[in-house]
Amino acid sequence: CEKKMFEWQSTFKDGKRTDFDKQTKGFEFFQDENKKNKVVLAYNYLSVESREYETYEQFSSMANDTIKLLMEFCNVSQIIRLGLRYINQIKLPRGNPFSWNTYLDSSLTTNVAKFYGGKESLARAMSQLIVVFEAYKMNYNYGFYNSEYPGKISRKEFALDFDCYTQDVGIGECEKYLTIFNNKITEYFEGYIKDGLRTIMGEK
Repeated sequence: CEKKMFEWQSTFKDGKRTDFDKQTKGFEFFQDENKKNKVVLAYNYLSVESREYETYEQFSSMANDTIKLLMEFCNVSQIIRLGLRYINQIKLPRGNPFSWNTYLDSSLTTNVAKFYGGKESLARAMSQLIVVFEAYKMNYNYGFYNSEYPGKISRKEFALDFDCYTQDVGIGECEKYLTIFNNKITEYFEGYIKDGLRTIMGEK
């Protein structure tokens, strides 16, 4: 289906900021009626999104087929920015919203426990790390994202958001980089979760 797309951009010159926005035309394609898998095509980007899949191979098959179609019909040979992002929103039905020692590495929650201890009216507590590898980077956002923001944190929820990306990639290299990104994100994710969470996920 056709969709209106909006872009916002800011530029700085001589200490002054200029903001402008632009409206363009884009298209959304869904794999099935449940709309769990989506492809968005705009004049300057392509995104493949999945809300429900069992293995990376299922997702990569859809992503790589989409990229091949882009190469065939749009004559694209170079990708300015290629990325793979996993947003893991962990939601548990009960328990202290600030107690995660059974499920996650304590380094993820130490600062919040130290300074707030669950006693303050904390509304959100997100942290960011940017890791530079030889051929790509990873933005890593984690913390108490709070689905009820700006209300105070009351639900047991935690986010592990990994975004690996690189620039100026030949379209023939996309599959290779996506696999590299997936392996690195999996490594970090597995390094931060504990057996309590693996049990809930059905892995133990």
